[in-house]
Amino acid sequence: MVELETKRSEPQSQVISNLETAVEQLKLEIDERDQQMLGNDIEIANYPECNKNATHVVLTVAKILGVEVGERDVVSAVRMGAPPRTGAADVGGERPRPIVVRLACRDLRDALLRAARVRRRLTVPSNSESSTTTSPRLFYINERLTRRNRQLFLRAREAAKRLNWKFVWTRDGKIFARREHAGERLRLRSEVDLVTVFGDNFVGDANQSAQ
Repeated sequence: MVELETKRSEPQSQVISNLETAVEQLKLEIDERDQQMLGNDIEIANYPECNKNATHVVLTVAKILGVEVGERDVVSAVRMGAPPRTGAADVGGERPRPIVVRLACRDLRDALLRAARVRRRLTVPSNSESSTTTSPRLFYINERLTRRNRQLFLRAREAAKRLNWKFVWTRDGKIFARREHAGERLRLRSEVDLVTVFGDNFVGDANQSAQ
């Protein structure tokens, strides 16, 4: 209010622009704090729906990666979203629900992510109990991101693919992009950064595709 009182002589459009900038900055700061709260979390994607509970799946995945994890190390493990129709997740109708995992300590979470990056192509064991199939399939382990960061990451990957950028990745909840091996590492925090890094054409295409 003090700032508004001192800027009465400014054009109304400038005052509104300043307020919008302040709001966006506050949203960014809140999201960064929310991301820090997910510092012990990982997400397991594309692992088949099965009769075993989510914690057992986490222990199985840790064994595949060669990381020692006990039941006490898993604070929580749940599948997110509505259950798929019977058999739909295994016949191409619907993807399996992701498993969101909170671990007891950050070091354990980092160890699982490092092991997953080394292995790259992870496959479900052939004896896994899924609803309709026991064939090996790829699954993925990622950092858990806030909704805002997840959307930003997906848009950055789409832009990088269209513009032939080599790398878009996350590390400690932060999003980065690099055009090529020897290129500069660029941090992506907001929609404004997407425009700065990938150009106005990306924003137009992305907005059109989102409609």
